[in-house]
Amino acid sequence: MSRSLHFAIASAVALACAAPAIAQTQPEERLVTYGDLNVNSAAGADALIRRINNASEQVCGVNDGRTNARQAIINRNCEADATANGVSDTGNRVVIARYHGTGYAVIDEGDGYYDPRLDPAASSYDARLDPYSPYYNPSVQ
Repeated sequence: MSRSLHFAIASAVALACAAPAIAQTQPEERLVTYGDLNVNSAAGADALIRRINNASEQVCGVNDGRTNARQAIINRNCEADATANGVSDTGNRVVIARYHGTGYAVIDEGDGYYDPRLDPAASSYDARLDPYSPYYNPSVQ
């Protein structure tokens, strides 16, 4: 199964801020494929995040030392926004959780949810977070 994310960056906005006279009217686009990845694993999610970030760098421009400070800031902001939007566009909770640094995903299951940190059978179980555990500590995040 071939999966891909059509990754469009509104580089015209960044260019319009930098140099209104040369602003482009069409956003640049990159296609990020991830059919070869298991994005429900940490390694696969991290690989997809790297691919999205690389596409953002290509579209927004990389600070190679030859751009002025203002343009370098614009490029970095564009890249950060594009990467965050691309990760969000995947709609995959594991990818989103890995990107935001939480390292876990809460998965909806009908009316309830599943958080592996609250499942005694899961390797990531944390008794301090489980209200049914004698070690429960509400101040732990």
